[in-house]
Amino acid sequence: MVNSTDKKEKLHKVVVNDCYGGFGLSRRAIAYLKRQPEVIELIKQGKIENTGNINDYIASYFKDTDNRSNPALIRCVEILGRSASGEFANLKIEKFKGDKFKIAEYDGWESVQTPNDIKWTKVKPTEDNKDKKPTNRISMENMMWVVSKSIPSVAIGTLMLKNGITVHVTCPEKNMKSGPYKLSVVCKEKETDVIPMKDVTASLVKNHRKDRKYTREQVELVMNTMSKMPQSEIEKYTKPQSAKTVSMYNNTTSYSRTGTR
Repeated sequence: MVNSTDKKEKLHKVVVNDCYGGFGLSRRAIAYLKRQPEVIELIKQGKIENTGNINDYIASYFKDTDNRSNPALIRCVEILGRSASGEFANLKIEKFKGDKFKIAEYDGWESVQTPNDIKWTKVKPTEDNKDKKPTNRISMENMMWVVSKSIPSVAIGTLMLKNGITVHVTCPEKNMKSGPYKLSVVCKEKETDVIPMKDVTASLVKNHRKDRKYTREQVELVMNTMSKMPQSEIEKYTKPQSAKTVSMYNNTTSYSRTGTR
């Protein structure tokens, strides 16, 4: 059952019945057990009764599969061999790895089982039982879109982040959903300050473009990264906002969040 040459894990011993019939101890085995210190201590503790026929109580105690790894019973079978078995039994010692076992029985024939003997079946994930983890990722779908009155056919998307900064993206009106987009970010508490996206995106976006035009994925990367940026980090990038930028953001026509009028 167990490869005894594997010495990485200690092997434990347990007594089982290796034939049809049932576990049973011979008179010679019970006489041997009565002299063992472990059994004497069990009798003192009252775990084995010492009234009436004590031999029956000893036999009953060791028939319980929870007590089959008792050192006294192990020694009894090792020393007495076949003569330790009762009339309808054939007791033998099984070795197993680990510290947990159970004894399975069929018509009196017993075998040792451990957790490693159990073959588990995994539940296959379905659409109903898949763990759906909520996502806090910021998407451009959350933006409020407007059209600038001062610059014809230019759309502006706006989204305020939790850490007090507002992201603005601009693009041709016909490209609101596809881009490419230009970026600027305004601090909420310092409305006259704007973060120069040329500096920020150079550290956040691979293949930084000199024309400051970015894809939808790159814009969302910047928004999600900056939403976790502390105020002290944001202030490193701030600078006064131009009057032209303020005018462009103030002269707009509203669109819905989906980017349609």
